Amino acid sequence: MRRQLRQGVAQALEAYEAEGDDGHSWKPPNDFRVAYAELDRELVVGGIYLRHFLKEPTFDLLDPVHFLNELLLRFFGDLESALDQMPQKVAAIRAAAQAVDEAAAEGGGSPDGAPTSSEGGGVSSALAVRTTEGTLSLVTSAIVYLLKVRTPLTDQLARWGYCPRVLGLLQKALDAGALGVPAVSSLRLIHQMADRPLCVESLAACDPPGALRQLLRLVAPDSLGQQAPVDPPSPLSSTSLTGLHRDTAFILEALKKLFHEAMRGTHGYESLVQQALALRLPEVVLSEVLESPKLRDVLDPAAAKVHGVELLKLLSADPAFGFLVGQTLDGLAAWGKYKSQNHDLFITQDQQGDYFLTEGTADAPVLLTWSGRPNDKVTAQTKGLSLTAAADSRDQPSPV
Repeated sequence: MRRQLRQGVAQALEAYEAEGDDGHSWKPPNDFRVAYAELDRELVVGGIYLRHFLKEPTFDLLDPVHFLNELLLRFFGDLESALDQMPQKVAAIRAAAQAVDEAAAEGGGSPDGAPTSSEGGGVSSALAVRTTEGTLSLVTSAIVYLLKVRTPLTDQLARWGYCPRVLGLLQKALDAGALGVPAVSSLRLIHQMADRPLCVESLAACDPPGALRQLLRLVAPDSLGQQAPVDPPSPLSSTSLTGLHRDTAFILEALKKLFHEAMRGTHGYESLVQQALALRLPEVVLSEVLESPKLRDVLDPAAAKVHGVELLKLLSADPAFGFLVGQTLDGLAAWGKYKSQNHDLFITQDQQGDYFLTEGTADAPVLLTWSGRPNDKVTAQTKGLSLTAAADSRDQPSPV
């Protein structure tokens, strides 16, 4: 990198000398930049290298508020871009599939199965969207870690008016059928905001259709009469073709956190519970999720049952509206086998880890504790989320 810097400065100096000496000492122009090959694939937001930040999120940032604002601006830009490109993505994949089918029917096409020139534009469009989604996932992980380590910063989302915007983008993703990365990225921020009273108040104050309806649309689209997703399934997608979202457990945990915080005296709590009753949330969670035979196909069905039952018990224990919820649940025969269950020890420490902070496979390294060296991989199965481990890591370069 030093060699590249010297070469860049030398070229700028040569250009200056070629213009003639004007009697002033030379200094690099304001737009002087050096493109380092080693950093071509590094994502930098607010002057912070995100790859290094995810390894050591407890690093003492000079201005965490500025970093959060820059991350959110990048988040909204990437998410809106991904949603705007969704129609092209769907059209590109359908066109490529149709071209392959036609080539197979005619016995033509490239011998190795590679796309022909007529398909290239469609494949390129799909890859461009996939790249945007990959960047969006990385930016979302950085926001989540920043808010996990510096919890009071979460209130800034409410103060800046970002809570309704995040919810609006979730609705836009659901309307477009983009149940994969675009919808899940918004979900992860809502999951984090549900821990803070100020953010819960902001979410509860959103005009209908509010937070509860959007989360229910995400967990079980069929329960609200939604159309089937148009987002084509892929290895990077969280879309489930079973009728339940792949991340049902995570969504139910977000709902549980939302009500748990609201019941502690949050302003607007009454409207939140009234929305739950109007949307038949107890019936949907019990009948469409807990009793669904498709639950076994989601990621971590045991955790989904635990969060679902705890959510229903939380609602039925409410002093103001618990009677109505309990009356509804008692009228459902399936509630009898869950009513007296205790799930305190059902979820292990490893299951409490944020599986979105892995690369998407069971043996993928946890971004927080992985140094980047293959021999140092710590998997989601062998180690849960550990902020202490990251804080004690001394061999990592600073993310700045």
